[in-house]
Amino acid sequence: MSLGSTLWMCVLQNETEKVRVLLAGGANVREPSGFTYQGHAPRLSTPLKEAVKGDHSDMVQLLLEFGADITDRNSHGGSLLHTCSSLWMGDPSTSPRGQDVAARLIQHGVDLSFSDDRGWTALHTAA
Repeated sequence: MSLGSTLWMCVLQNETEKVRVLLAGGANVREPSGFTYQGHAPRLSTPLKEAVKGDHSDMVQLLLEFGADITDRNSHGGSLLHTCSSLWMGDPSTSPRGQDVAARLIQHGVDLSFSDDRGWTALHTAA
């Protein structure tokens, strides 16, 4: 198994310390991977996108520290903050998901005013 596929597996399973070792050993933090999920067409993603979608704030922090691209875009042209904002949708009686991840992205300089393909900012997505 390559460093890249091992990195992917550990990111998806939120194995932060294993990811730290892999990255320190030379794994590519920006390595894209096309994969099929639940029978849908293959899509291109990155470890950081998957950590954001998984609401794994410590993993997001680690990947950013190792140089992950904070300007990654989702399939609708939105920023990682758009992806994070979409986690907030759901049952309003529960605490919103994604708050810690959003804070990490903001601390690392994600563009708060960036608009997706529909002209929406992350705030529009969250509302």
